[in-house]
Amino acid sequence: MQGRCLYCGHSLGGVAGIASVRTGGRIAFDPERARIWTVCERCHGWNLWWRDDGGRTLEALERLARDRARVLYETDHVSLLQAPSCQLVRVGPAPRRESAWWRYGRRLRRRHDRFQSPVTQVATATYSAVSSVGISVGLGSVTGDFRRAVDRRVEVLRWRRFGGTAWAGRAPCPNCGSVLIRLFFMKCSDLVLFTGPDGRPAVGMPCARCDPWSTEETHRFEPALVEPLLRRVLAWHNIDGATTRDLDRSVGLIESQGSAERFIEHLARVRLPLHQMDHVERLALEIAVNDRAEHESLMADAARLEAGWRRADEIATIIEEEL
Repeated sequence: MQGRCLYCGHSLGGVAGIASVRTGGRIAFDPERARIWTVCERCHGWNLWWRDDGGRTLEALERLARDRARVLYETDHVSLLQAPSCQLVRVGPAPRRESAWWRYGRRLRRRHDRFQSPVTQVATATYSAVSSVGISVGLGSVTGDFRRAVDRRVEVLRWRRFGGTAWAGRAPCPNCGSVLIRLFFMKCSDLVLFTGPDGRPAVGMPCARCDPWSTEETHRFEPALVEPLLRRVLAWHNIDGATTRDLDRSVGLIESQGSAERFIEHLARVRLPLHQMDHVERLALEIAVNDRAEHESLMADAARLEAGWRRADEIATIIEEEL
């Protein structure tokens, strides 16, 4: 393997077995044609390895992809996998598939473990005391007011991480013309998930002027804001994470619909407000929304990788014919 990129001259990292790129780098390989490339981090050029000693590196990459890597995204021709020290791009179908919602489920479980840790308990108790002092001197809007909180630890963590405002901007009501300019977390439980005019999931806030209890007359948020708003609000709701039991039930809800996208579409069809969802359904929705966001990001990345592979494959074929 060469030490620098053939296209831009950027360092490709040292060689240490198959961990031949720095953390976060990419190695691409084609088991069928016995080809290996290092993908440059700067220009994304595919640098062909000139030789593989007896195919040992290729075999090691295949074992790594099979035993220790997890699938991030697949197209018909390439698979993007995350290994412990780098990312792998495997030409051809991946050796196994892992659904993205399981990865986000593990994040929720780690979030629950941190929430239950003694360090978190001490930190929240300390900040709660600071808040009490702040309220006594008139700084409650800065430090937060948790005197009426059912679970003070949860509310302290929510305030410290997210503050009090979930969103600010302009969300008009198409029925009466009134405009919502700020959404506070304390009101975000009224958010309604529904199917928009374009057929995609949308989010609305019941209009206080029309009917605050209706799921039909709502302030409409721009389509580009739906995903980030939902991710922020659901992370606020699920600040305490998930137990293994709740996680299994949440993943079961997603799998019962067939995919994360279908699960979101199902909730949008029934127009269910967040406060009418139970804890497990909100966990499942957060997992599904994050899965969808990652899917769209990786889809663009995989398309670029596949285009790079096609060019690199043509160059490798020419080199082999010349040799």
